[in-house]
Amino acid sequence: MKNCQFCAEEIQNNAIKCKHCGESQVKPQQSKQPKKSENSIPEEVLKNANLWNCSKIKDPKKYGGWSKAMVWWGILGIIGLIIGIIGLMNDKGSIVKNAQAKQLIVFSLLWAFIGISLTM
Repeated sequence: MKNCQFCAEEIQNNAIKCKHCGESQVKPQQSKQPKKSENSIPEEVLKNANLWNCSKIKDPKKYGGWSKAMVWWGILGIIGLIIGIIGLMNDKGSIVKNAQAKQLIVFSLLWAFIGISLTM
């Protein structure tokens, strides 16, 4: 004999359900395979989520990033730099958004350097 874990009444050792409170005495079995979340990012996208290849991601918005055209804000120099820094500072940003933010910062700095060089 053992005690029910819910009502503490005495039940049989091999009882599946408590006769007093009706609670199940068997713990549900957990599957050995982890469930894939709906928000998981495919391996192909993860490979391209870096500074140089994030433009190869077909639909970055689907994986928590910005649109593909976001990098063109870099042409405006300081505005693109600010947007990129804000994107990196966002703690809840995805891997894709972080890669896009880094690309935007580099692109902004490149355009700023070209602009400064041409004015001298």
